[in-house]
Amino acid sequence: PPQEIRTNAELIQVTCKRAADLTSKLLAFSRLGSEVVETTDVHGLVAEVTAILERSIDKRIKLVSDLAAEHRIVQCDSSQLQSALLNLGLNARDAMPEGGRLIIETRNAEYSELDVAEEAGVAPGQYVQLSVTDTGTGMPPEIRERVFEPFFTTKQAGHGTGLGLPMVYGFARQSGGHVTIYSEAGKGTTVNIYLPRSLEGAEAERNAQPATDEHAGHGE
Repeated sequence: PPQEIRTNAELIQVTCKRAADLTSKLLAFSRLGSEVVETTDVHGLVAEVTAILERSIDKRIKLVSDLAAEHRIVQCDSSQLQSALLNLGLNARDAMPEGGRLIIETRNAEYSELDVAEEAGVAPGQYVQLSVTDTGTGMPPEIRERVFEPFFTTKQAGHGTGLGLPMVYGFARQSGGHVTIYSEAGKGTTVNIYLPRSLEGAEAERNAQPATDEHAGHGE
């Protein structure tokens, strides 16, 4: 077709795609109160997310995963957790246009009554902490304080909806956990998701542990 018609058609196509993306995120945001709670193996899910990110990030970005050896079972909506990690990974990619390091870590965390006093609304207990760290541009305090506000974004028009981090925050809170963010301009960003450990999962982990060498050979 004539170039003018073709240009207009392509613009319509791009605009519709952006509208569809925004609608999808709005629907996901509205469904935050109706999650499917299930037993989720954090390490298995991180492996899936890592495989997706490896195909989506610049080769100048080194992707590293550092997973704790135990306590990896949580109770949450696994699809929402996957979306949260993907969102954080892609945000980290965008913060490193010249390359850098993207690190996904898991570790065990425990909150006491004293800790909870400093983190309003967080129940005391044992958590699995998932951290996504980048060595990118980072954020000044005035931006960092607003990142969980719905529709707040620093990206150019058409390149961000401002719903990504609020969805991560909403998912963590409705799962009985919470989110913290540490960032400094020019020094990168770390986002930590804390999810309550599954007691049933912890028992299964203990039962699945192989016998140690301490008892090897006894009873013969």
